[in-house]
Amino acid sequence: LKGPRSETLEVFAEEQAPDVILMETTGVAIPADIAVNFQSLRLKSLVCVGNVVCVVDANSFLRYEPHFVVLGTQVQQANTLVLNKVDLVSSDALKAARDRIEYLRQPEAVVVAADHCEIDRALIFEERPVFFPVAPGHDHHDHDAHHAFRSLSIETEAVLSFDRLKAFLEGLGPEIPRAKGIVRTDRGTKLVQVTLSGVEVVDWEGETETSRFVCIGKELDPEALEARFGEIFLT
Repeated sequence: LKGPRSETLEVFAEEQAPDVILMETTGVAIPADIAVNFQSLRLKSLVCVGNVVCVVDANSFLRYEPHFVVLGTQVQQANTLVLNKVDLVSSDALKAARDRIEYLRQPEAVVVAADHCEIDRALIFEERPVFFPVAPGHDHHDHDAHHAFRSLSIETEAVLSFDRLKAFLEGLGPEIPRAKGIVRTDRGTKLVQVTLSGVEVVDWEGETETSRFVCIGKELDPEALEARFGEIFLT
């Protein structure tokens, strides 16, 4: 929201005067880092942050949270917590996830369990006080230093081996929790999604002359990743 984006929001709020603005951030966003951009005198007179919603994957949160500070921070800074995919975990695993969220959450935060994020929409639009706890000595604006997230984009005209592509994706370690792309393979064009929940590769209906792939994670080694990705090209 910094710079031109913040100015765009100011103009939008002034000219359109919407009742509610919904913003969907990236999966590695820190709510407090975004909210601070609303503190300009002009924006403060137009909009306020009324709710911060965080979706927690019950199937993977406990596995990844120790490795990614950002996941716990998002829970700590949310007003509404949606514990999603509860149908995919055992009762013991669900209790463990709930216990961890209860430990991290704000006292006034609302926690709801869901399957496919089906919840009462009123919870999303409900305006409640927002509080962003920050540990002493912690500068939440120093995102790169504290969370070390980087991205690597790869684009190629080469056709990929589908089998080697699947092996590559499944071999990505926990330091790369997010990857996505549209790639050309020897079994057709595919949409690739890597999330904390796992790997998904599905048919893509559109046409493309190039493969585009993006990795997001901590302490990426671009040269090593590009070399591994190059191994799945068809020769």
